This record gives sequence, structure tokens and C-alpha cells, in this order.
Amino acid sequence: MKELKQILTNGFFVLVIYLVIITAVIAVNEMNNVSADTPAASNNELVVPADSSAVGRDITQQRFAPLEANQ
Repeated sequence: MKELKQILTNGFFVLVIYLVIITAVIAVNEMNNVSADTPAASNNELVVPADSSAVGRDITQQRFAPLEANQ
């Protein structure tokens, strides 16, 4: 009886693992592919900000406003 219980328990865990793997494979296959070098605009046009001087700025020196929790 103990062996049957172990067989059923192990079988259940194997089925759960297979279901997780199959679900992950299906989820990855159904995701929309987005290329990193294409613009995010739906009509595939490059979106230029109104302030054209911001295009070539160095964002490594950019500072952010403090959060309310840090004040």
C-alpha cells in the first residue's frame, strides 16, 4: 500500500511538472515578438520629440526627482 501511495504521489508531481513546462512553452510561443531596433509606433514611423535638442543628450548625467518616501 505504501508503494502504491508513493507511485501515485510521484506520478502526480511528474504530471504537474509536465503541465508547467507545456504551459511555459505555449506562453512563450504565443507572445508577440518585438524587435529592439524597431520603433514602438504602430505605423512604423520614427517619433521625434517636440524638443529636438533632447535627441542627442547624454542621459548618463540625468538626475531623477526624489520619491515622496525619501523626503
